[in-house]
Amino acid sequence: MHKHYYRKQNNVALSQDEAILIGFVKIKHVNRLKKRKARNTANYYFTLGRGRNFKNIFESIIS
Repeated sequence: MHKHYYRKQNNVALSQDEAILIGFVKIKHVNRLKKRKARNTANYYFTLGRGRNFKNIFESIIS
């Protein structure tokens, strides 16, 4: 209880640092998800187009 009350008093000082930290963690997490998604879609398109239509799919990704 005491700790919580103390934090509440100093909230102005703390909240900025916490916001920065939370933002940073979020950014890292989102970037990791984006990378994973990009890798998965690349793999998906690659396996999808192993045969005849690989060239068309590859060109559609590039353009």
